[in-house]
Amino acid sequence: MLDNLARVLFAISCVAETGGVFLVIKDIRAGQRLLRRPVQQRSIDGNSPPAGTTEADQLSDRERFLFDNYTTRKQWFTIALLVIGIVTGTVGNFLTA
Repeated sequence: MLDNLARVLFAISCVAETGGVFLVIKDIRAGQRLLRRPVQQRSIDGNSPPAGTTEADQLSDRERFLFDNYTTRKQWFTIALLVIGIVTGTVGNFLTA
């Protein structure tokens, strides 16, 4: 009985950790793509931005990627997947001993 439960926990652990690692790799690649793009230079000589632009319009793609709410939620989901995988794997390991 405990061996079957341990197998299920190991399977959950494997799937959760693989999903977490996949999301980490996906975010790393998205960050690398953004870093390869040329950066639009901002004026430091005191010229004001064109009329009708807001602060959100002036953000670069890199800043949007870093401060985007979706990105933050995805990072928390990735952390949760990894923690679930570690905890279920540990519990499964204790059940086999």
